This record gives sequence, C-alpha cells and structure tokens, in this order.
Amino acid sequence: MPSQSTFEVSLPDRIESATPCITLLRTSPHLLYVRPPVSLSRDVLLPLLKQICATSDYPANVATLWDLRGCDFAQCTSDMVRTLAFDLQKLPDRRGARRGILVDSDAGFGTGRMFQQTVDGYRIEDQNNFIVSYSAEELIEALSKTT
Repeated sequence: MPSQSTFEVSLPDRIESATPCITLLRTSPHLLYVRPPVSLSRDVLLPLLKQICATSDYPANVATLWDLRGCDFAQCTSDMVRTLAFDLQKLPDRRGARRGILVDSDAGFGTGRMFQQTVDGYRIEDQNNFIVSYSAEELIEALSKTT
C-alpha cells in the first residue's frame, strides 16, 4: 500500500463553512474540502451533496476533495455505490465538477474506483472528473488546475 498522506487543512488556507464537514480551501481556484463522518451511508452523504449545491459561497460545481480516510468501507455494497451514483443525477448543478476521493485503504481505493466506473458506465458523469488517490497533495494539485 502507498505511504499514508499526513495532509491536514491549515487555518490560513481555509474558510469555514456552516457545517463542520465542509471547508472551502483558498486555492486557485477555490477547492471544497469535505470530510464526512466515518459512516458513508446515503443518509450522511446525500445531505452533504445537497448542502454543497445550496450555498452561494462558491459555485455548485466547485472542485471537491472528499477526504474519506478512516471511513468504514466494509458497509459499502455495490448496490449502495450504484444508489449514490444515481443520487448525483438529482443534483444537476454538480455535473462536471471535478472530484478527488482521498482514501487510506485498499477497500477505500477499490470502492472509489467502483464509484468512478459506475457514474461513467451509467453516463451520469465523466469518469475523468473523478480521481481516487492515497495522496492528498496529488489530489489538491490535480483539482486546483483550471481546465
């Protein structure tokens, strides 16, 4: 397994949001940093997605780094991944947003890649808008680039 990233959000580089799970990073352009609780249930993730779309602090399609390190991927079935992928269709303002999925386990990496392939296979979103990695630094660099 690749070495673990020690990335933490530093205070001068962030703007707090209304929820403790979502932070706007002052990169160029801005980058949304989302660290959900350890549970990856639809009941947790769908409200976070809706909140991202509901704010006026940044565009709904802002690049987003999902920090899923420490999350329990044992509960993530293929049905759950497919359901979450279809939930993206309910948020058309997020279409085209670049997303990084930061993981720290093989199960997390595999689940992230399964999600990436599912959204592409069902033509919900282009798989190239998703990057799965063990490295926060790699994701920040990739997501901060303007296209």
